[in-house]
This record gives sequence, C-alpha cells and structure tokens, in this order.
Amino acid sequence: MVHARDRDAAIDRLRRALDETEIGGVQTSLPFHRAVARSDAFRRGELSTGWVDANWDGARARREAVRRALLAAGLDALDAVSIAGAAQASAGRGGGGAHRDGDAGGSGWRRAGRGHGVDRWPG
Repeated sequence: MVHARDRDAAIDRLRRALDETEIGGVQTSLPFHRAVARSDAFRRGELSTGWVDANWDGARARREAVRRALLAAGLDALDAVSIAGAAQASAGRGGGGAHRDGDAGGSGWRRAGRGHGVDRWPG
C-alpha cells in the first residue's frame, strides 16, 4: 500500500516498492502485481477482470524471469572466474588475493540465492 500527492506519483511509488520487494522461500504474486502496476491501463484506471486474460501470460513471464536469473548467474560466474584469475596473478606477485565473498566460485549463500531466483516463480 502506498500514498502520494496524486495517482501518478502513487503508481510510481507502488512500482518502485514492488520492484524493491523480494520474498524468499515461497511463491508469491509479486510478478503479477508488478505487471499490473506497469500497465498503461492501470495508470489510466481502466482495468477490469478481463485485463488478466487479455494481458497476463504467467508462463511467458516465468520463462523471461528464468532467462534473466540464468543470465545473472552466468555473469556472476564470469565475474568469479575473473576475480580468481586476478587473485592468482596477485598471489604470484606476492599479493593478498582477497575475494569479494571469500571464494572464487561464490559463497554458498550466493549460489543458493541464484538457484532460488530460478525456482521461486509461480508455476
């Protein structure tokens, strides 16, 4: 629930709040609510129960979320490899070789978070 000086400001605040909200461990309706809040029809106040059938494709949205999660995991893995290479080069020169999360492959909580991001979408 949000409030602001007018409808447009409240919708902007709602979108930000929904985008910043993460709930782990259970499936939620956040993806649906994010889609509604981003809808032009919602901004105009022209939603109806028919909007869901006409505009919401949960399966397509889930595929996109999984694609993004896998892309983020891949980029993080590349970053970890880069950090490991820099640490090895630094260690060869006598440097400390500190990692941002303590191990080149990512910490256990980081790996679990990436996997959780893929599995949390309603099926």
